[in-house]
Amino acid sequence: MWVVGYERLEYKYIIVGGGIAGITAAETIREHDLSGTIAVFTKEPHILYSRVLLPSFLKGRIRQDQLFLRTFNDFEKSRIDVFLRRNVVGIDVKQKKIIFQDSESPLQKKDTAFYEKLLIASGGEVEEWRAAGNDKKGIFRLQTIDDAELLAKYLPQAQKAIVVGGSFIALEFLEIFSLERIPVTLICRESGFFDNLLDSVGEEIISANFRRHGIEPHYKEEVREVLGDEQATGVRTNRPAEYQGDIIGVRIGLNKNLEFFKEQGFLIGEE
Repeated sequence: MWVVGYERLEYKYIIVGGGIAGITAAETIREHDLSGTIAVFTKEPHILYSRVLLPSFLKGRIRQDQLFLRTFNDFEKSRIDVFLRRNVVGIDVKQKKIIFQDSESPLQKKDTAFYEKLLIASGGEVEEWRAAGNDKKGIFRLQTIDDAELLAKYLPQAQKAIVVGGSFIALEFLEIFSLERIPVTLICRESGFFDNLLDSVGEEIISANFRRHGIEPHYKEEVREVLGDEQATGVRTNRPAEYQGDIIGVRIGLNKNLEFFKEQGFLIGEE
């Protein structure tokens, strides 16, 4: 899938984004156009994998290689060029070209690829956690396979965990830590877990289940600061209250990758 030493790249179709949407689009185009050249540009260092299965890998239910949904051979058979670690930094719609660079290259050299048709499937990024000290060691998100690998290596040494958020991924963090028999403190700014889906009876049932599994829930609290020097040792909330934890799982939302396209002059609809 690598094109080395290229002078001018030209494709009938270029897709920005190598997630499930971008790859499905590329494969669907190939079904309808057997001869048109197709390229996918993604800043991911890995070919398509399932983000949904990342928790299953961390729970030991599947192997890491089972996360991947395609192989390089699949793309070769479909004649789809996939450029990994290629971050698109500019789009010129008049000249019909994209400007990209190797996201891991120290030179940050920019290259160009020309297209007839462009499809954008850029996905989203985890929302920035605005708590002070959010750059300390021991803080984890669960968006990429790299996130999962780092967390898997860290789990055996963890003594006490904190989970921030009230989403499905927060629930996955809770189960991952519980299966490792790590005591967990849950901090959720809402009045209850899944408070937009459950009534008071449902919330009490899920909270009681948390406690049975060694999870201590705290609702209507928000983390203001991560404690510790380089390594996280706990958090301080707005109550104010302090909770100890040397491993912190955070899930507070996802932002669509739209800002770049606004800067390029694209019209963006309702987010």
